[in-house]
Amino acid sequence: KSRWLTSVASGEGLISLLSPQAKERTNPYNSRYASLNNRPDSINPMAENNADKRLLLTLTEFSSILQIMKRPGSTVSSVIRDAWDHGFLQNNTKLAAARVDNAHVSCIGHITIDELRFELDRVEFANGFANRFLWAYTKRSKLLPDSTIPSGVLSGVSSNLRETIANCNGCQSLEIQKDHAATDLWHRVYPVISSNVPGV
Repeated sequence: KSRWLTSVASGEGLISLLSPQAKERTNPYNSRYASLNNRPDSINPMAENNADKRLLLTLTEFSSILQIMKRPGSTVSSVIRDAWDHGFLQNNTKLAAARVDNAHVSCIGHITIDELRFELDRVEFANGFANRFLWAYTKRSKLLPDSTIPSGVLSGVSSNLRETIANCNGCQSLEIQKDHAATDLWHRVYPVISSNVPGV
């Protein structure tokens, strides 16, 4: 849970959370709040484990980050795109300069179709922000007021996952490659999906 967040306020804040250079800073208002609540004062709640560059964002209201991205000067979009592309994140502001190498940031967001159409503007389509997410449309297939997961449904998946993790224990890196059939398919469809078409 130390590498799990449920909200993002700014791109600079995201970099600071992952940066090994991040240090605790004293703020008179934060210090008063900390003393009242008997907790340490720190701008970086992950400071004790900031050598770990992994971060999972679980945004149950994904529209909130889309709204933040529309603010003048917001760097959230560019930071998330850099995290997806190469994992090198850098903030050069005077008071909060920070740098992160090999960041591994994942994001799970929940949003309705109407919200997505309203909040995701054309700029984020054009700059590739939307392309960096795998969008899954889900809907209810039946009414199950007392639904439960049947026993044994996940046992096969969990056993395969355990075996994979055990085999990869100690691996420095793991590259997942396409087989020949997938490569041939990709070569056929890539010119089509890469062609310039009008509109979104």
